[in-house]
Amino acid sequence: GLSLIDGQFVFGRRFIRSHDKTKELDISGWESLAALHVDPWPLVPVSFGGSYSNTSISSGFSYELLESYLHEFDIEASAWVPLILFTPYLKLRIPVWSKFYIAPKDDTNHKIIDTTVSGFHVHLGIAFNIIPYASFLIEVGRSIEEINNFYEKDREFNAYFIGAGLQVAF
Repeated sequence: GLSLIDGQFVFGRRFIRSHDKTKELDISGWESLAALHVDPWPLVPVSFGGSYSNTSISSGFSYELLESYLHEFDIEASAWVPLILFTPYLKLRIPVWSKFYIAPKDDTNHKIIDTTVSGFHVHLGIAFNIIPYASFLIEVGRSIEEINNFYEKDREFNAYFIGAGLQVAF
């Protein structure tokens, strides 16, 4: 498009699974993501920016949770094919900072795992142009990430995402 800046808000379900030789861990939850992109060349369909995501973990631990969150800041690159009624797009996200917070209901030892996350997210989406400079988004994604020192060991997580949201361009 001809916009220089766009903002996105996407909400959906993130299915996060890990397994090692002894146990599978499923820490799926609801994710909300806010992103801001800059299109450096207005007639070239690429943009670069960053995003913040918050995944509220709702399962996967052997004890009942009061709350559990995974916060993540990512850098992003995206490309799209501008069509008349809708625009298919592809996003690549790479995490640069994260924090994992776990609060069991029956324990006062709430744990913040200040850890590094390495890996990537690849998302495919369709933006439906509802009015000029505003679009409705449908997005699916796949990610492979390693969380270092997650309960005294490094774990590789495979995740899938499905969600919807809004995009506003300036």
